[in-house]
Amino acid sequence: MSAALPRAGGFTLIEVLVALALMSLIGTILIESLRVGGHTWQRVTREAANLDEVTRAQEFLRQHLATIYPPQPATDLSSASESFVGENDTLEFSSSAPGGSDGALARYRFGMSSSDPGNVEIRYLRERIARFSAQADSWSSEPLIAHASGLSIQFWEGSTGSSGRWVSHWADAAKLPGLIRIDVQFAPTDSRRWPPLYVEPRVDTRANCAFDVVSRRCRDGA
Repeated sequence: MSAALPRAGGFTLIEVLVALALMSLIGTILIESLRVGGHTWQRVTREAANLDEVTRAQEFLRQHLATIYPPQPATDLSSASESFVGENDTLEFSSSAPGGSDGALARYRFGMSSSDPGNVEIRYLRERIARFSAQADSWSSEPLIAHASGLSIQFWEGSTGSSGRWVSHWADAAKLPGLIRIDVQFAPTDSRRWPPLYVEPRVDTRANCAFDVVSRRCRDGA
């Protein structure tokens, strides 16, 4: 009687096919998870960048509009200029210069860019230079918001005996508006959102005030 031959170790064809099918399924799930995770990460990163852009723009405007240099009397015709110019889509005002460490003032122009349509920009120039230079190329320019679809600005005008109203043009050269509202619009397909920005100028004083930049009050105590 012959001895039984030992059975060779290994996997059957069916077992190999099942293992390959399971590995393929697991690989597909992992690849899909990585793809979805990558898209989610890109979306979160993009939304964070958009939020940071809007936050930085609003913080800049809030800081400089709140510290607008008040209307000043002109000592001569060469120095005569409007301290604050407000339109429904542009602002021009004087405030602390970038850096602001030396107490110097700068002249700012805020609005839609003429060279890059769709961009909201801030242009600035040292106040002493701005009084005597109107050349466009002498102004520095920084983009605040890219690819915006619109910009609207309103001013709160209070009057004696009434509760006040919003106006789209500021024509009173003797004082500043009570509030400034800035809205930036984006295309419907743009995920960015601009919360309405309200800024209250901290200084509202008469035009003949001799303003002290240190105390932020008139030198005669008014």
